[in-house]
Amino acid sequence: MKQDGLPGALPLDDETLGNLKRAKATTKPGKLATSPKKARGILGGAEAIRLLEDITQAIIESPDLPSALQVALEKVCKATGWSYGEVWIPQPGGAVVKCHAAWHRKSKSLGTFLKATRRMTPSLGVGLVGRVWASQQPEWIANISGEPGSRLLRAPLARESGLRAGFALPLVAGGEVLAVFVFFLAAAQKENQQAGALVATVAHQLGSFIQRQRAEEALRRANEGLEAEVRKRTNKFQETNTTLRAEVRDRQRAEETLRQERNFISTILGTVDALVVVLDLEGRIVYFNRACEQATGYTFEEVRGQPFWELLLVPEEREPVKKVFQELRLRALPNQFENLWVGKNGERRRIAWSNNVFRDEKGDVVHVIGTGIDITERHQALEAVRENEATIRALLEATSQSILAVDAEGRIVLANSVTEKIFGYPSEEIIGRPLEILLPKTLWERHARHRAGYFSQPRTRPMCPGLELVGRRRDGTEFPVEVGLSYIQTKQGMLAVSFLSDITERKRAEEALRESEEKFRVLAESMAAALIIIQGDRIRYVNPATEGLTGYTRDELLTMHYWDYIHPEFREIVRQRGLARQRGEPVPSRYEQKIITKKGEERWFDFTAGLTTFEGKPAGLGTAFDITERKRAEEELRHSDSRTRALLNAIPDLMFRYRTDGTYLDFHAHDPSELAIAPEVIVGSTIYQLPLPRDIIDRLMAVSRKAMETSQVQTVEYDVNLPAGTNTYEARIVASGDDELVAIVRNITERRRAEEELSAAAAALRKSRENLQALTAQLISAREEETKHLARELHDVFSQRLAVLGMETAGVEQRFVCSDPACCKTLHDIGEEIGSLAKDVHQLSRKLHPSILDDLGLTAALRAECGDFSRQHSIPVQFEPVHVPESLPGPVSLGLYRIAQESLRNVGRHAGATVVRVSLDGSGGAIRLSVEDNGCGFDFGQIKGRRGLGLVSMEERVRLAEGSIAVRSQPGAGTTIEVRIPLSRSER
Repeated sequence: MKQDGLPGALPLDDETLGNLKRAKATTKPGKLATSPKKARGILGGAEAIRLLEDITQAIIESPDLPSALQVALEKVCKATGWSYGEVWIPQPGGAVVKCHAAWHRKSKSLGTFLKATRRMTPSLGVGLVGRVWASQQPEWIANISGEPGSRLLRAPLARESGLRAGFALPLVAGGEVLAVFVFFLAAAQKENQQAGALVATVAHQLGSFIQRQRAEEALRRANEGLEAEVRKRTNKFQETNTTLRAEVRDRQRAEETLRQERNFISTILGTVDALVVVLDLEGRIVYFNRACEQATGYTFEEVRGQPFWELLLVPEEREPVKKVFQELRLRALPNQFENLWVGKNGERRRIAWSNNVFRDEKGDVVHVIGTGIDITERHQALEAVRENEATIRALLEATSQSILAVDAEGRIVLANSVTEKIFGYPSEEIIGRPLEILLPKTLWERHARHRAGYFSQPRTRPMCPGLELVGRRRDGTEFPVEVGLSYIQTKQGMLAVSFLSDITERKRAEEALRESEEKFRVLAESMAAALIIIQGDRIRYVNPATEGLTGYTRDELLTMHYWDYIHPEFREIVRQRGLARQRGEPVPSRYEQKIITKKGEERWFDFTAGLTTFEGKPAGLGTAFDITERKRAEEELRHSDSRTRALLNAIPDLMFRYRTDGTYLDFHAHDPSELAIAPEVIVGSTIYQLPLPRDIIDRLMAVSRKAMETSQVQTVEYDVNLPAGTNTYEARIVASGDDELVAIVRNITERRRAEEELSAAAAALRKSRENLQALTAQLISAREEETKHLARELHDVFSQRLAVLGMETAGVEQRFVCSDPACCKTLHDIGEEIGSLAKDVHQLSRKLHPSILDDLGLTAALRAECGDFSRQHSIPVQFEPVHVPESLPGPVSLGLYRIAQESLRNVGRHAGATVVRVSLDGSGGAIRLSVEDNGCGFDFGQIKGRRGLGLVSMEERVRLAEGSIAVRSQPGAGTTIEVRIPLSRSER
């Protein structure tokens, strides 16, 4: 087997070195002798030793790798008579190799050969160098003359240079090729194992040099990278700390806003009359508001986690509702639906649902929400309305508006009595006539087009100024009307329904109001303060100052809710107060609030609000002054004080701020008793006034100067002798300005004491463990010697004496065979007992120390032990030896035999097994023993901590052999004991 890094290396064990040194002693000192053998690379023992010593010393003295390679090649070639040598090293990336060093005898042709070599960069598997690099095995070319160019890329040039033979050898470490050594000879030559071993030994020395240089370079780069990473992480920590503080403040504000919003939503859902139910993706109920409880009679706790459709729906509607649910869950498209709910008391109620989904932060649907209106009564009312058309007609007549129904041709099919009063036409006179008779002639053509467009796209239009028209009475007078449109479907087709109001008086009032508002607008436009008018939830008017303060244009503000630009912290209270003020409820008229401008900037307003009317309706009027700068100054001062106070209170260490001359400017002490001088005199004092030894003060000042020069944190530890003992302190010093420093001082006495005690305890524990292991080894060795001696005594003395006694008893029995049968019978029984006793003594002797182990080896001893166990316990034993070395070290053989013996003894006592398998495997550089049974097994965890001496003895024997042992067992699944002991090359 080839060792890692030295294929075919010269074995330099003690015996070889001794022979070489003796050969060296018989060789006269001086230059290496030249001989035909030298030309073939064959050296005597003394020459090889001297060459290796020279190369080793040269490598040690070499300043770098190229120098070491060059001197090694030169010495090897000169000592062996070889013409040319070179070293190839894989390049970064591992794609090609490059000639790193070369030496040749003085020759113009070899110089040309070297120049061609330096231009080559073979890849893995290409040419002689590439093949050796890929295979990691040496290769010898006995005659270059017969080599093709594919096997030796430089074959033609080598022949021209007078090179006839060559070989390449890889230097391997850790499975990686560090270099490939190549040598060429001037004469053809068959493979020379001694030459390869010599080069491999030299390569081993160079490999150590290469690995050491690599390790030093890697360590240097690692140190540089570590220093850069420390600086980078320190800066990053400071940036992150600043960012984190800001994020914490923002998160606290956001969490408070979220809490208020959740409370607000929970309050709304708990008080609204609408039914709100939330389902998970399996259709189970996860929320059920108060309205749902009232409608069904179930409490939320009763329905939580229940399937929605199984609990609340009538059977015939369950499947349709499930389909709607699945469509909503998968496509997330809101929908509307009606179904019947069955309450706890069996009552059925019709619910109209509007359904939507909740999404998580990733956009995935997580819940389905349904908002429902109980339309049971409305449904019943509609049924009643359909049954009572007279009541509907009465309602039409009771309204204050003119109501007209028109078909697609524009003919009037319905008119209430208010129409008669407004237009002066009796109902019977206008029924069936075109609607245009109620309009001026100038509008007839345009109205006909509008009517056609409406019937093609009907929709409900509420009354608003945008739908104002002019009506014409029977007497020809014209007046303004406001129109609202709707439509109904009948059996005869669609009808357009118009709701008309005479707004003559309102128009007069609006004109007067418009004049008043114009005066107000002129005043508002010139104000420096923001002025806002809100009506309902919308902004109806803003002056130019509002645009400047918020950053929004007038058009943008008029499309917003009045609370949209309010900071979330104040948004809800502003919304509530604005609506309450318009309802006439008492609310504060002046308060401070924050807004968010269009650019995202937060600004503070001093806001004053009152109640007014706008376009004839109640509205809120507010003025606001920007007080952001004042608030910012107040907040900054408050935050600065609180941050500083909280930070100092949280630090248990001493802190000092001082100048570079040692004068103290400020300090913090969580426990004033830790100060070296009175707290009231620290500020203004200098470090030289502290009751500290001068050498400590000088060290602290030197570290302070270094902190100022480097702008980096500097750490220093020092001891102070006190009456109660010596305390150790750690000071971390950092520059905080051009002439100021901050020092954080911590008492680390207990930490230092704990570290020292821990180190001493660990050393004592290691020493105790080593002593215990040594004692255990001595006990096992003494026990084996004693049992071996006892076994020899039993076999050589007691067994022989019992044999003699048995023969003498048999002789006496023969003399009494006829004269005294009873005595003869007694003597025969005694002889049988003596024979049985001799057999037991022999068996006991073999168990104490089997001589077969010393005579025939481990395999034969284990086979005999398995046979005896099988005969004694009537349990079949399968013994399987594989690749077991013929000779093993005595301690290894004895240890494995004892482990197998103890394992079989445990099987016979406890396992209740029906078959046992024992295997012994010597492949893979180790000897492995496995004892496996199919018995009752045991729970290894239950016996942990109370193992018997047998298992402890096994573990100790394995440890002494530097091996490993594994015990696997489960109740009812048998037990397996596996032992592995590594073998050296000579033992395999």
